[in-house]
Amino acid sequence: MLSLLSRSLPRVASRISCRRSVSSMSSLELFDALSTPSSTPARVIDVRPSHEIRDVTAFNGGKSLSDYLPLSVRGSAEDFVHEIPLDSIMSGEWLDMSPDDFEDEYDFPHPLHPGAAEDQVYIFSCKAGVRSAVAAEIFEGSGVKNCVNFVDGAAGWDSYMRSR
Repeated sequence: MLSLLSRSLPRVASRISCRRSVSSMSSLELFDALSTPSSTPARVIDVRPSHEIRDVTAFNGGKSLSDYLPLSVRGSAEDFVHEIPLDSIMSGEWLDMSPDDFEDEYDFPHPLHPGAAEDQVYIFSCKAGVRSAVAAEIFEGSGVKNCVNFVDGAAGWDSYMRSR
């Protein structure tokens, strides 16, 4: 996958190392991870474009990923569910952002900043787990540790939560 990125994304590809693949997580595993209290809660990074998130949320009766979270974590979902469109990740613009600019734009600390939590887990999500895999590989290949692809994506999450 990274060889394809290397040909199509020279700016980002020149700054990432080739890795095999990132870890993956299912809906059940995501639910458990978000339901378990932690000193460093996982950050969910939705890589869909904003218009797609709004369209899907409208289709789901106004429910977003955070609406399905357990009540124990729902109140703080805006603290750990973030949007970084895949285009922004692929362009590499986030790599060059200062820690302050990154935090202003995405509402969480720059993962490559020396002050970032070493044990922070980054869970990448999209609609079906394909774009999020690319994003997770780019982040991990850029030196960010603990990147996980949510393979079920928003569509799988919705189905899982409806079945609970």
